[in-house]
Amino acid sequence: MPNRLFAAPVLCVLLLVAGPVAAKMYKWIDEEGNVQYSQVPPPDRAVQVIAPAASVTAPDMPEPEQSAQGEDEAKKKDPRAEKAKAEENRRNCEIARKNLQLLQNARRVMDEGQLVILDETNRSQRVEGAQKQVDRFCNQ
Repeated sequence: MPNRLFAAPVLCVLLLVAGPVAAKMYKWIDEEGNVQYSQVPPPDRAVQVIAPAASVTAPDMPEPEQSAQGEDEAKKKDPRAEKAKAEENRRNCEIARKNLQLLQNARRVMDEGQLVILDETNRSQRVEGAQKQVDRFCNQ
């Protein structure tokens, strides 16, 4: 089983590397005057090496800021999007208030599945962060 897990990524890399190597093509004229194309040049003929076709590139993508601005403008025009955003902010506000209240009243909190006892410095930092979340989501 571990060999299969290792073999799959290695095979993918080899296929990606092998692609450009196999792309070399040769053009020549045979004894009957016909133009021939092959990946293997004939030993007794003059050949012309054909460059691989230009690679296809993705079109230029807009900068993330432009894309985000376009999404914001679309949301402003759509009343359903505005309602969804308001509902999301309301839920986030409730969560932020509960987190703030918990941090102000308790010294033990769950952090990534572990019970942690907070010292005063760590607790005050977390309270400050929770207050920022409350300000962000509840004061809109």
